[in-house]
Amino acid sequence: MSSLQPPDEPEKIKAFATAIIHWLSEFPKSPIAPDTTIDVFLQPPTLYKIFKVLFLRDDFEALQNDKWFLENEAVMGTSVIHIHEYTMKQIDILDELLDLHLRAKVDLNTMPHLNLYKLVVFQDHGELKKMCQTLFRIGTSTSRLSTNGLAYVEFLTDVDKTAINQFKETGISVSMANRKKNKYPGLREKTMPPTETNSDYDCSDSKSGGAGASGSCYYIEEEVWDALNWENAIYESLIYKLSREMHN
Repeated sequence: MSSLQPPDEPEKIKAFATAIIHWLSEFPKSPIAPDTTIDVFLQPPTLYKIFKVLFLRDDFEALQNDKWFLENEAVMGTSVIHIHEYTMKQIDILDELLDLHLRAKVDLNTMPHLNLYKLVVFQDHGELKKMCQTLFRIGTSTSRLSTNGLAYVEFLTDVDKTAINQFKETGISVSMANRKKNKYPGLREKTMPPTETNSDYDCSDSKSGGAGASGSCYYIEEEVWDALNWENAIYESLIYKLSREMHN
């Protein structure tokens, strides 16, 4: 754990992980229960079963790896952690499955890299936070059960909702040079034309504050627009499903 973390940060991350466990326990055929501990949650076989619940079936067709999750051994020494070869193989498989799923999702390609070795072997708090963020984004956006995932959020207690809201927005893996001063990653800043003109809306390249400039506007890149449309479609599907259930 980094010494730069605030003293209460690990506890907040644990509360976040506990809230994610409560949320994941609502999914059909979930391998965890509301009282599952974080230690059990981070076991490779548990994560593998969670992936199988959330991911598209196509993600598993090319990788027949169930046999590697039938056993799991890790022996703690006094000064050295001895990891069973099965555990190392399990981590490799989990990493490959996660990469396979995220690589196909435009809106998740910018998520921070998750180090599963640090997560599983050392239960690193920073990696625990990223795993929970990743599972929440998948479960409410790209999962085959994303409609369920959105609905299950409403079943959580206010304490769990608060814990999730503190961390659910993931960081964007973009260098500061590229980010500049734009606080909306994915949107490139342009200046707005004079409001008094009747011309069609167009963003000019003139600097803010120059002649004819009255403020700033943003235009969105195609892949970000596609991601927003995808997320909007999920919400519309959820609303439609819930409205049908209410009238049945």
